[in-house]
Amino acid sequence: MIPVAYIWVYKKMSERGNLIRTAVALEVLKRNYYRFPTTILYEILKDMEHYELIQKINNKKGYRILPIERRELAVLRDFL
Repeated sequence: MIPVAYIWVYKKMSERGNLIRTAVALEVLKRNYYRFPTTILYEILKDMEHYELIQKINNKKGYRILPIERRELAVLRDFL
C-alpha cells in the first residue's frame, strides 16, 4: 500500500509536468516536508521510485512522473 503522503506529493509533482528536474522535485518536497533534512528528502524520492510513482531518468536530468492506474489510487482520486 502506498503511503498517502507520497500520493499527495505525487499529485503536486504531476502538476509541474511529466518530466521534472531533481531541483524541482526537491522544491516540491521541501514545500510539503519543510522541516526534513535534505538527506531524508532523497530517501523519500527513492521510496517513491520503489512504489513506481516516479522514475529516475539519469543522475542529473531528473525524474519522469509515471502514470498510475492502481485500485488504491482510484479510491483516493476523488479526494485529491
